[in-house]
Amino acid sequence: MRALAGTGAEPLRHLDFLIHAPEHSVLLYGGGVPVTVPRAEAYAVHKLIVAVDRINQAKSAKDIQQAQILIEALAVKRPAELAGSWSTAWSVGRQWRKKLESGRARLSTDTQAMLAGVTKRE
Repeated sequence: MRALAGTGAEPLRHLDFLIHAPEHSVLLYGGGVPVTVPRAEAYAVHKLIVAVDRINQAKSAKDIQQAQILIEALAVKRPAELAGSWSTAWSVGRQWRKKLESGRARLSTDTQAMLAGVTKRE
């Protein structure tokens, strides 16, 4: 996008996965502002995928950190949703599976185990 030239912004890949079936929330400002946001489980899985694609290693590390925090919380609070989002991404095809495996390998051992427990995959 020309309007963002020179800002360091990167195009967001796989946006269709991220924004599919968003959820409604409220931004805590004044009396509250209604917003539509990606589902947390889709965001976590998306972060694993884009972390592998990034050239900027600092942003990639941040993506993994964000995915890890979300996966740990979702594995406890919304395991079925996390498993469903993982399964949906996994079913897209071989390239996505490679990215998911690579992203998962960058998570801590404990988080990998939590994800494996939720997805029933080792």
